[in-house]
Amino acid sequence: MSRSTLRIKLSCVDMEELMKKINESEIIMMDIKKESVVDYILTIYEKDYESFSELASRYNATIISIKENEFYRMKKNVLKRKSFFIGIVLFILFIYALSTRIWAINIKTDQFVSPYEIRTYITNLGIKEGISKKKIDVFELEKKIPDVNGNVVWVRARIRGTELEITVSERQNPPNIVKDETPCDLLAKKDGIVKRIYTLSGTAMVKEGDLVKKGDVLIKGQQGNEESLYDVKAEGSVIATTFFESIEDFEIPKYKRVRTGNNFSNKYINVGKKKIYLKNRLNKYDKYDKIEDNSSFVKIETYYEVKEIEYTKEEREKILDDRLNKMYSDIVINFQHEIKILNRLLQHDELGESFRLRVLITTEEDLIEKVG
Repeated sequence: MSRSTLRIKLSCVDMEELMKKINESEIIMMDIKKESVVDYILTIYEKDYESFSELASRYNATIISIKENEFYRMKKNVLKRKSFFIGIVLFILFIYALSTRIWAINIKTDQFVSPYEIRTYITNLGIKEGISKKKIDVFELEKKIPDVNGNVVWVRARIRGTELEITVSERQNPPNIVKDETPCDLLAKKDGIVKRIYTLSGTAMVKEGDLVKKGDVLIKGQQGNEESLYDVKAEGSVIATTFFESIEDFEIPKYKRVRTGNNFSNKYINVGKKKIYLKNRLNKYDKYDKIEDNSSFVKIETYYEVKEIEYTKEEREKILDDRLNKMYSDIVINFQHEIKILNRLLQHDELGESFRLRVLITTEEDLIEKVG
């Protein structure tokens, strides 16, 4: 039972009769102070206020609130603004309900498959504006669309906010290739050391062991002897040793950031451009990582306390090795499938506060580049 109290001033011409009736009722009065014959100051329980007010009105008495209990004041303010708070709650529930559904479907295609075809198919599957996000399996959708349309190679379906994005890649017919018999030379596309030469037509201009530069003629588009030369389309291969090198100055920070295990989270919702926090704790960490999760209607921001610790020698070596391997991968990823790796050199030299990293890859490949 609530024990909240009210301190009030009671004014009545027939005060004695009114006080008698109050005493006969179940209303409890406390700390009664008589200011005059017609004015009393007293304290009653908040639960008795309605009965007290009704009884006082029979004697034309006036009630003035002097001091309210804090809880009662808050309760009264809330009741006064009840419709406002109900409106806010209903608005939040309405926005949340809208955010759980798809309200736009964006379909991107190439040239021959129309967005209308894809939209018609997914509509037959029951996927349309207003559908709940939970009813859409984007991975299943990516498998089904290519099965019903032979011109579709692959599909990417993603849900972003209240929008379903579908990107379709179409099958491309290979172009008709017309064989070109125009006389031409074969040039070196890069520097290298010649290892082997295969000539189908034309005249080889280099031999095994030659160092060639980019643009040098490897196989000339001519055949015959000095008395009878004629132009041809040079064809063949010149296999050579080539080199790929990458040099980089790299600095390792002295300290690393490590999480201490202490963390806390705040929760909020977006209303327009404003954040309304449902839970908001003051961040007292000097150093921290902040991670935001915006995947749901209620957003979460988590703060992780961190401290700085000096790297050990083993950790610094591992960082250097990882960086060298990354440099190596960045070079190799651009290799054509016909390039053969013969050897690799990964090294680092200390330069004061930083390091000089060097990656050298020795490869074998065909050097020819056709020129008309």
